Amino acid sequence: MEIVDAQVHLNRIGTNWETAEPREVIERAVVAMDAVGVDAVLIGEYPRGAGSWRVLPNGARRRDYPFSELAVQMYPDRFAYHVGVDRRDPEIDQQMAAVRARPNSLCIRVVPLPATGEIEQFAQGAYEPIWAAAEKYDVPLFVGVPGNLDKLVPYLEKFPRAQVIMDHTATLYAGETPPVNDVATRFAEFDHVISLARYPNLALKWCHAPDRISAEPYPFRDLAPYARRLVDAFGAERVMWASDYTQVQHHHSWAQALHHMLDWHILSDNEAEWIFGKTIRTVLRWPRNQSSN
Repeated sequence: MEIVDAQVHLNRIGTNWETAEPREVIERAVVAMDAVGVDAVLIGEYPRGAGSWRVLPNGARRRDYPFSELAVQMYPDRFAYHVGVDRRDPEIDQQMAAVRARPNSLCIRVVPLPATGEIEQFAQGAYEPIWAAAEKYDVPLFVGVPGNLDKLVPYLEKFPRAQVIMDHTATLYAGETPPVNDVATRFAEFDHVISLARYPNLALKWCHAPDRISAEPYPFRDLAPYARRLVDAFGAERVMWASDYTQVQHHHSWAQALHHMLDWHILSDNEAEWIFGKTIRTVLRWPRNQSSN
């Protein structure tokens, strides 16, 4: 079974990631992937200061992705990456058209955080140009709106041909306010997630449930019945696994992020094959090199 990790901030691998040479970090990451059993990774390149973007006259930002581009150049069979498109960009159409023109640049990620006031803009429809362009150019969107799933519905309905992947199992992001400390309340959010399975253009990324939702140690068995409900609702073909390893390593290892669902023995072989590799390959149209791994 091929294992594809749907999110790792790969340039943060290692304690000295900020000063290490990018090639060294990439080689270090490949060694770690081989040790854990991960065949390929979708990179979410972590910004390294203001030099990571260019600011346009209206305040919009355009990111550069030198680390991801180098990783793809070095290991084209093992890496792909997502990019960002600023909703304020005066050339959204051109920017979106260029996303998949770059080698192994497959999709965009949208995270309208409440702390920045962007979730209010999202609710008012300010991100519709992003959705329209993504639909037009067939660019999948990862989107994070934890605690605000109702605000995603108008986008799913207005742009039914836009492929959307819900980030982080709809769990809260680190530092997001207000935090939800009650375990029962956190589990209740699964009901909202499941209600959105009726939209065929929506897939789900299983990620951060162990550290943001579970109240138990590895293998986080209290998550198992909820994961089963999510898979039953969406179908394994619309659920993909991600570790977000560099962000969860304080809580559990990369191997534990991979194996906890398998250790529950609630997935059929076919379901596991989809969740741990085929879903992301299919949803992002990321072909596998049959000569690799």
